[in-house]
Amino acid sequence: MSDQLHLESPVPLYKQMSDILRREIESQGLAPGTRLPTEKELAKRFDVSLITVRGCVGELVRDGILVRRQGRGTFVASRKPRATQLIMAIVPDLTDYYCARMITGIQEIAALYSYELISGQTHDQAPAERNLLDRALSRNVEGLIIVTGRSAFANGYLVSSRLYLPLVIADSYHPGVEADFFYTSDVAGSYEATRHLIESGYRRIGHLLGPKGHFLAELRLHGYRRAMREAGISVEEKWIVEAGATADGGHKALTTLLRQDLRIDAVFAYNDLVAVGAMQVLSELGRRVPQDFGVAGYGNHAIAAYTHPPLTTVDTDRAEVGRRVAQRLFARIRDEVRADEFTKEISPVRLIVGGSARGRE
Repeated sequence: MSDQLHLESPVPLYKQMSDILRREIESQGLAPGTRLPTEKELAKRFDVSLITVRGCVGELVRDGILVRRQGRGTFVASRKPRATQLIMAIVPDLTDYYCARMITGIQEIAALYSYELISGQTHDQAPAERNLLDRALSRNVEGLIIVTGRSAFANGYLVSSRLYLPLVIADSYHPGVEADFFYTSDVAGSYEATRHLIESGYRRIGHLLGPKGHFLAELRLHGYRRAMREAGISVEEKWIVEAGATADGGHKALTTLLRQDLRIDAVFAYNDLVAVGAMQVLSELGRRVPQDFGVAGYGNHAIAAYTHPPLTTVDTDRAEVGRRVAQRLFARIRDEVRADEFTKEISPVRLIVGGSARGRE
C-alpha cells in the first residue's frame, strides 16, 4: 500500500495519513494491543512533521481506532465499540458539601464531552484508594481525578501515575508525581480572613486547625501565622487547637481553647462547619458575636448565610474548581497537551464579609 501523500490534495496531510493507517489496521487485521511505530518513525515513513503525525494519531485515538498509554506508546484499540466512555473521580467523602460541589463541576464538563462520570470515596484510607484504582482499571476509565489533601498518600499517587492514565490531583501537591495539580489559594485566603479579624479590632485570635497532616490545613495555618506576624502579634502555641473538619470538632476545639486562655477574643476556623461549632459554644457561654468575640470561617458553605449573624468566610468556589480540573483532564485525554508537561494551578479565592467579625462595640 502506498505511503505517498498528495501535497496538492485539498485533504489535509494528517487526514490522508489517518486514512492510510486506518486501512492498514483493517486490512492487515492488526490485533488489539499491537504497538504503533513511534511518532518519529511515522514522521520519517511519511516524510511529514511531528505536528502532522500528532494530528493523525489524535484523530485515530478520538475515533477509537487507537489508544494512547502515557509513557508506553500508542496501540491498536479493541474493535469492540465501547458503549460508554468513562472518567472516574475519587474523593474523601461523597456526602461532604465541598466534595459534592466539586463533583457537580466535574459532572458538568463530563456531560459536555459525552462522558459518564463514576465516583468513589476513600474516607482518607489507603486501602480504599487502592480498591478504587483497581476499579478504575477494570472499568477501562480513560482518565482519573483524585481529590485529597492527605500528603501521606503520595506513594499511592505514584502508583496511579504508572497506570498510564491521564491523572489530575486536586487539593494537594506532590513534586515528582506525573500528574496535573489543582488547589485553591488557601494561604492568601486564610491571610485575608485573619487580617480582617485584626482590622476589626481583635488581637488574641486563635486558630481552630484542620485535620492533622492535611495539605489545605497546613496552607490555612500558614496564612493565619503570616497575618498575625505582619500585625506584630505573637502567636502562643496554645492558641492553635486541632478541630478537624466538623461542627462537633469546632465545638470541642473552642471549648479547649477557652479553657486554656479565657482572654481569646476571636478565632479563625479551618472551615465553616468548624466555625458553626465554635459559635454554638459562644452562644452557650452567653458571649455575643461579634461584639464580644469574632469568628471567621472558610469555604463558603451553604450554612454560612444562615448563622446568626451571617458568617464571615472565604469563597473557594468548589464547583468551578471541579470544572477546571475536569477541563484539564479532557485536554489530556484528547492529547491537547504534551504528555511530558504537567501543571500546578492555584485557583483564586474571595473573602466574604458577614456579620460575625465586623468589630466590637
